[in-house]
Amino acid sequence: RNAKGTFYVTLNELMNRNSVIEDILSSGNEIGIHYQVSTEYPETFSSVCNYLNSWKKYAEWAYDIDSSLVFVTNSDLNDELEEAVHVSDCQIIKNTLLVVRNEDKDLDLDHIQDAMDRLSNVRLMRGGFVFFNTNFYANDKDADYNSVIGAVLDAYMDQYVDTAAYRNVSGEIE
Repeated sequence: RNAKGTFYVTLNELMNRNSVIEDILSSGNEIGIHYQVSTEYPETFSSVCNYLNSWKKYAEWAYDIDSSLVFVTNSDLNDELEEAVHVSDCQIIKNTLLVVRNEDKDLDLDHIQDAMDRLSNVRLMRGGFVFFNTNFYANDKDADYNSVIGAVLDAYMDQYVDTAAYRNVSGEIE
């Protein structure tokens, strides 16, 4: 489909999934920062600043990239986290719609339409941000091809996306 996107990855994924990151970048996509609350990086001002600094330094060193977009789930958002992102010269991106649902954890390729039917009454406005957790589906843990997440993305694009526009890091709309 030649659509480009921003893939938000955690610091752990950035450091340990080199071939996946390289594939994303070589396909013309961008990498953004996914901050996820953890015991190592709790949602305190100094911890979030450390996380963002570590992410940015490693991304520059390993992949020669920079990102200022920080994806944070709406449930993780608080004042300290917002301030840390701001002083780190970054911008928070929040999801408008979370496509994955707990009831779909064991979804398989034969039942993709069932998951899409549950979204039939959802419509996004211009600028809507849809979050797909690419490590969610149990049946994808060992899949190299024909993954559930790939089928969900294809079905979602076919059924619910009329027009896709994307602003790249230079600010140009593609």
